[in-house]
Amino acid sequence: KQTIENVLSDEVLKKKWIEKLNKVELTLPGQNPVTANSDCISVSRNAYYYPYLNTLTVCAGYFNGGQQIQTLSHELSHAFD
Repeated sequence: KQTIENVLSDEVLKKKWIEKLNKVELTLPGQNPVTANSDCISVSRNAYYYPYLNTLTVCAGYFNGGQQIQTLSHELSHAFD
């Protein structure tokens, strides 16, 4: 199983990544007036990461089967861009 702990050998980088992930806030459309909630108007968008506030917003987009985990993982990966 791939985890941050066994993939990264640099302890400082590992610590920074874990701290960053622990601080990501999960939000819903309309919960934070600063974010572009217009991104969730269409059902074609299911989630997005907002880097300036370190938030992940889950929209009412189309999720099929196991896509929830894949979509959330994809959006969380933007925290490291």
